[in-house]
Amino acid sequence: AHEFSGGLAVGRVGKPRRLDAATVEVGVAMFIDTTGKPAFDGEFRVASSFSEGLAFVQRLDESPAYIDTTGKVVIERRGWAHQFTDPIGLESASFHEGLALTDTKTGFVHVPAWALMDATGAIVAPLPYARTFPFTEGLAMVMAGKLKMRYGFIDKTGKPVVEPKFKSAWPFSQG
Repeated sequence: AHEFSGGLAVGRVGKPRRLDAATVEVGVAMFIDTTGKPAFDGEFRVASSFSEGLAFVQRLDESPAYIDTTGKVVIERRGWAHQFTDPIGLESASFHEGLALTDTKTGFVHVPAWALMDATGAIVAPLPYARTFPFTEGLAMVMAGKLKMRYGFIDKTGKPVVEPKFKSAWPFSQG
């Protein structure tokens, strides 16, 4: 199980099954309360911890959404959720300082079109970056480039505050 947030944690149940030659799915994700019992009906392929009252989930049909602590879908998303299945991606898809990263593009041949989204599901700003990290202290670290990655920082409108020019960087913490 993941750490508790808002009185709930993500747990996995069921037997592992092979999805393809490279991917093994370890049961299904569900939310549990502090007694270990299911908090509400709902099983997911992927689920993040709750952040700012919402959790990112990828449903069993692979469609992405955000749910509240009762399991109700609050923000319906179209498109792909595969980029959010690793721990860094799940953290970026979670809300931090009122914003989350989302992919606005759909289609069979998929090249992500990243954007910042607010808690109503409205797109705040499109992002031209390869990766965007969660907001801390009003700034989000971004990674730009394809072969020669560089890091910088954007504000909550998506505008660069520090252009991506550094070989490495870390999010702001305590000033």
